[in-house]
Amino acid sequence: MTRSLITLIGLAALVHSDKAMSIESSDFDVVQALKDNGVEPYVLPELQQVSQFQNGQASQFCTAACSTLESLYGPEAVQQNSTLDPTFSNSYWSTIQGDTIPKCVFSPTSPTGVSVVILLSRYTRCPFAVKSGGHVPFAGASNAPGGITVTFEKMKALTLSPDKSTVSVEPGNVWGYVYAQLKKHGLTAVGGRLYDIGVGGLTLGGGLSYIANLHGWACDNVASYEANMFVLQLIQKVIVACGRRVIASPTQNSDLYFALRGGGTNFGVIVKFNLYTYRLDGGVIWSGPMLFAEEHHLAVVKAFAEMNKDAKKDPNAGTWLALGRRNGAQIIAGELYYAKPDAQNASIFARYKSTPAILDHTENVQIDEFSGSVARINPRGYRQNYATMTIKNDEKMITIAKDIFMEESKDASEIPGSRPALYFHALSLPQLENMLRNGGNPLGLHPKDGPLVILTFSNRWNHTQHDKLFNDLRARAYRKIKKEAISRGFYHNYLYMNFAGENQDVISSYGINNKRRLISIARKYDPTGVFQHLSPGYFKLRKAPASHKCGWTARNELLS
Repeated sequence: MTRSLITLIGLAALVHSDKAMSIESSDFDVVQALKDNGVEPYVLPELQQVSQFQNGQASQFCTAACSTLESLYGPEAVQQNSTLDPTFSNSYWSTIQGDTIPKCVFSPTSPTGVSVVILLSRYTRCPFAVKSGGHVPFAGASNAPGGITVTFEKMKALTLSPDKSTVSVEPGNVWGYVYAQLKKHGLTAVGGRLYDIGVGGLTLGGGLSYIANLHGWACDNVASYEANMFVLQLIQKVIVACGRRVIASPTQNSDLYFALRGGGTNFGVIVKFNLYTYRLDGGVIWSGPMLFAEEHHLAVVKAFAEMNKDAKKDPNAGTWLALGRRNGAQIIAGELYYAKPDAQNASIFARYKSTPAILDHTENVQIDEFSGSVARINPRGYRQNYATMTIKNDEKMITIAKDIFMEESKDASEIPGSRPALYFHALSLPQLENMLRNGGNPLGLHPKDGPLVILTFSNRWNHTQHDKLFNDLRARAYRKIKKEAISRGFYHNYLYMNFAGENQDVISSYGINNKRRLISIARKYDPTGVFQHLSPGYFKLRKAPASHKCGWTARNELLS
């Protein structure tokens, strides 16, 4: 879940350009790699027994890995599951993730620590997961059951370049904090719309933003990646280079650069981002929700669709819709935002503004504060589920989807503490055009397909007894809307990773050619499939997360 220093496992060739192949040698020695990073497996008592229980239980391997981490870095960096602080579980947005119990939680402070934990995972075959902001709702995505959860809470550095054109951001940061720091310099970056969204996950999965119509998504606004690689081999001689940095940019290692722009956690653990910055004087935007009663829903849908279609006329503007119920009544909220202050009279908002509203909270606001207000209406402490779908920007199809969801969610909305919701996110032509920059990204989207609309099914509830009810609601509404979209010719195959559910095969939605290309790139940088098999909890190259078990696997298991 980032951008400037990436820890990649199993790399056997130093890469300075796409022409230099990086294929791990068949005699790769993980013990030597650990030694090169200052760890002596045969000296540490925690690891001495690993070779003797090759057929043992996964818990034995993970006990060895976690005990080694504690021995190396101390109890301040490693929490064992028996002493896990409740505040860690509460740091996840969804209690479904927070209730997952890892064998241990490791908090590295440097890229070297990240290299060591992944090598230890490889040596002991103990699975791992990586946590940036912890906003994925389903279990195992960034919290490894019975394995090692790596949290970046101690890696929060943020540094502007001398000319202030880029900012280097470590993955422990959340977007609201990034905005707050950049606004001191009259700057911003293309990032998340909620304060507590992690920099890492959002950027690797795409990255909708308040300034997406101007500059594209977060994944399209990374200046470069600096990779921290180890166990490196040139054509005719072997070089051991712990912590060796390599650039992934549009001109160097462009295949890796391409893959990381939406390919998720399939290629390495990224420990720093270099992001482009943009001018935003005072950090002020004009934004806020407008709330409308049911009798005005058709007018609001029309305003949304027309604004999405006309985005090129004023790319400062953006919008999304949120559907739900309040006291039994159907409510629709139009969220408006503009990359400059005092936009209440901007012509692109005319349809919204001419529709009678229950309330209108649009105003000038600092971007970090506004992202905080959006986060407060999407609080932590609930059980959550997600699913996503993409349709064409058709007013009638949006209305059909709205009506289906409102009907299907009627009973569930009566459960105390619950909130079934459906969101429509505008995917405009300017956003799609920006995806073509710097060699493009792997998402499989093209301006000729747009404008489009991304749907997010987002339900929250309090108790495990209602898990099946809300999962069934999600599946039922999704199935009916998809059927209508397909039959009317308005369905698009793309699945937005950051809003996808655990049963959705995101990478396949990018198209067969892009999927094959991503698999090829993964074979180059991770030939034994470490990030497919030892870190299985998120969206993998060939599978949806729900098709995995977060268990250990043989270290020499290859990508199939």
